[in-house]
Amino acid sequence: MSVLVIILAGIVSTFVMIVFLELVTRTKLANADMVRAIGSIVTGSYDRSLVPGLIIQFGFGIVFSFVYFGVLSYFNSSIGLNGVLGGGLMGLFHGIVVGFVGVVTVAEHHPLERFRQTGFTVAAAHVFGHVVYGLSVGIIFNATNIRIFV
Repeated sequence: MSVLVIILAGIVSTFVMIVFLELVTRTKLANADMVRAIGSIVTGSYDRSLVPGLIIQFGFGIVFSFVYFGVLSYFNSSIGLNGVLGGGLMGLFHGIVVGFVGVVTVAEHHPLERFRQTGFTVAAAHVFGHVVYGLSVGIIFNATNIRIFV
């Protein structure tokens, strides 16, 4: 049962992050369409990028949910760190890695011109998107009281 809850936490938190990044993209604050960017790396086409992008994004979201639950379990038992705060901090770290390293690397080698244009706003959107993901996982972690790897 715990495994299913962690999988569901990954799905829900990834969905929340995708919605956040979609809002950033639609308001034209930044081109933060991570789903299409990732999907078009695989397909080489924007038009065929949605389904592969969603599969990849949700797949990684589920995997990282297990990582987050494991780290949160450890820090919750060792120092009593609140899951929401811990999730937000993990999301910040995760977002910095993805936002600054990943965006630059992807932008340099992306097959589509629309995703080669990056900058601080794109990286910042991904940082905040991952914070949203981490906060969502942290909320579910606190609500379920599931602890792993401890």
